[in-house]
Amino acid sequence: MPQLINRLLLSITCLCFFALPADADVIEFAVGEWAPYISNKDPNSPLEKIVSEAYALEGIEVKYSYFPWKRSYGYAKKGRFLGTFPWTHLRSRAEDFNINPTPILKDPSVYFHLKHTDFEWATLTSLKQYKVGVTVGYKNQEIYERLGIPAEVVPYEELNFKMLLQGRIDVYGASKRVGYAMIKSMFPPDEVKQFTNHPEPYTTDIYHILFSKQAKDSEKYMNAFEAGFSKLKNSGRYEEILKSSDIN
Repeated sequence: MPQLINRLLLSITCLCFFALPADADVIEFAVGEWAPYISNKDPNSPLEKIVSEAYALEGIEVKYSYFPWKRSYGYAKKGRFLGTFPWTHLRSRAEDFNINPTPILKDPSVYFHLKHTDFEWATLTSLKQYKVGVTVGYKNQEIYERLGIPAEVVPYEELNFKMLLQGRIDVYGASKRVGYAMIKSMFPPDEVKQFTNHPEPYTTDIYHILFSKQAKDSEKYMNAFEAGFSKLKNSGRYEEILKSSDIN
């Protein structure tokens, strides 16, 4: 009986998503490319689906505009969009955004390097002996600057993996799932085989939605998401979306 109830709840969730009223509120987020979690190339990417379906349960339609991540963040900060996701919770971000309290994703991050690179680390300051890469606007940039760790800053995450392969950097910290998805999409199989990662995650990042304090009804739509997201998780649909995307 519990399985039957769960299936019925999932069916109702899907019906709600595809049957929004004609006068439904429409909101828009600025996002970027971060496959497999979110991708302009995949209209069914899991984080978009989760956010859209959570809002659909509250009678709200969601649209997405894609930009480089730094630009998405800047546009949202100015209120050109309701917000942006997924981002980690930082004190500096809380100054400009309302941050939804319930994480939308927990994701382990590792240090990538080439197999011939002898890489070990005990603490973050261990990175000072290596050539480190970082993507502008990402959390690691702020951390490295605070700890005095020299790092090569580039505008796109893909460039870090190219520089790893070229030997221009030794190590790059990133989401394990996103990193390998990116590597496999960028390089032929013989080059993919050259990449590896340190076995121990250096962190498990917790991601939220940033709602611009400059956008109209920012708190209202944050609370609406929390309500819809709670329903989505309680129905089992959240886990269903992640499992169907081979992410859970």
